Amino acid sequence: MGVQNPMWSERGFQEALSGNETWYTEILNGERVRVFSRPQRLPNEEMGVIQAIAPLEEIERAVQGVTITLLLLLPVALLFAGVGGAVLTERALHPVRDLTAAARGIQTSNLSARLPVSGGDEFARLSDVLNGMLQRLEDGFHRERRFTADASHELKTPLAIIKANTSLGLEDNTLPPDYHKTLRTIDRATDRANRIVQDLLFLAREGKGSVPLRCERILLQTLFQEAIDSVGGEAQRITLGEIPDSSVQGDRHHLTRLLTNLLGNAVRYTPFPGTITLSGRIEGGFVLFEVRDTGEGIPAEHLPHLMEPFYRVDAARTRDSGGSGLGLAICRSIARSHGGDIQISSAVGHGTTVTVRLPRSSV
Repeated sequence: MGVQNPMWSERGFQEALSGNETWYTEILNGERVRVFSRPQRLPNEEMGVIQAIAPLEEIERAVQGVTITLLLLLPVALLFAGVGGAVLTERALHPVRDLTAAARGIQTSNLSARLPVSGGDEFARLSDVLNGMLQRLEDGFHRERRFTADASHELKTPLAIIKANTSLGLEDNTLPPDYHKTLRTIDRATDRANRIVQDLLFLAREGKGSVPLRCERILLQTLFQEAIDSVGGEAQRITLGEIPDSSVQGDRHHLTRLLTNLLGNAVRYTPFPGTITLSGRIEGGFVLFEVRDTGEGIPAEHLPHLMEPFYRVDAARTRDSGGSGLGLAICRSIARSHGGDIQISSAVGHGTTVTVRLPRSSV
């Protein structure tokens, strides 16, 4: 077999002779070309090869142009995709943000609030389910408060009868000493029960927003001194710190009770010769009271629960050495009924600081 035309691709030619079709890129006269080779049986039964070429310059120029165009359009496409994605995400997450904001605003003081329901999608169905749960929680919460208030109210009459009878018996000097001792024990227990009942009634009324407040302008110096005088025999252990020349608008009885409870706790859990300091300061439109002691301190895991009714840190703080477990709950209720709040920070072995934040009097 003779070669009729020059070979454009020797590799392709040899493989075509073996019966294979091939595509190879070659350089002819300085130009890149694509060479197709295929075997061809000639009439005289000899094997021939057919080769065809196609210049790559135009194709490569076209590919390069497409590449440049894509590179130029890619940032624009990414920008539009980002903006479009942000808009779609904003629209998709808007109901979630509304639900989050509404849920964050629901507290025990406004359990009647409900989550917004709009449309008929999954978010709307979720809101319906959560609103049903909130309704059940509100009903249970109100039932608990009504029970506490009703039970406390019903206990007042029998406790008053017990107190009257024990007082009458203690005045009878003809009774045996053992009787007198028993009556004194009953009398003290009755006084304690009366205090618990009064505290429960206060918490129940505060939960319904019906705590009566006789607000007046009270100088901090006067309020602090009245609270110290109410502590009793341990008042000499309390040191007055810095007291700003300011005042608060509030109920004198309740605010004095708040500070007296805090000072009493500080005295109870600060062994001698530890110190208790009562001070105040101004912060914006608020007055801050601080009761700082160098007592035993409170473990961190108990701090979030201290103002829960009847919560006790440990077995050491029993009813014999402590109060009823309602004192701090009462303090928080008083602070909140005056538009303020209360915070506690403590470290074991380094003491405790209780901060009361109340609106500053504008008068």
